[in-house]
Amino acid sequence: MQLDSAQILFGLRFSSLTVKQNPVGSSSGKLVGGQVNKTLDIKGLAIYCGTHKGIIESTSLDDETDYKFWCNEGSESNLFDHLLHPFDVSVSLVFNRAGKLDGDSPQYSIVAELTAMVGSLCSHVLE
Repeated sequence: MQLDSAQILFGLRFSSLTVKQNPVGSSSGKLVGGQVNKTLDIKGLAIYCGTHKGIIESTSLDDETDYKFWCNEGSESNLFDHLLHPFDVSVSLVFNRAGKLDGDSPQYSIVAELTAMVGSLCSHVLE
């Protein structure tokens, strides 16, 4: 999107990501038709947006120059504002590996726990 020759950028950052998988109700680690419990812990998750004046050559992180540009949040030439300030989230997913319903239980169960979340909108985001 362009606004008066400035490009609006949106991004997602986090400081750490941990994925854990635990078999539920299995013996000796074998999962024959059992349930699987995966937990995803994300620390310092933030969503930001900003404007950039100039040409963005690439949206890839393959090149070191591109990587430095995209990781340079808050520099003088690129002003980034948080839409969601950093917070921690833990997501738990339980699913039946056989893909069958067990009684009245759903095939998938997702639970998300968030710490305090703060959002903000700046004037250039609203325009």
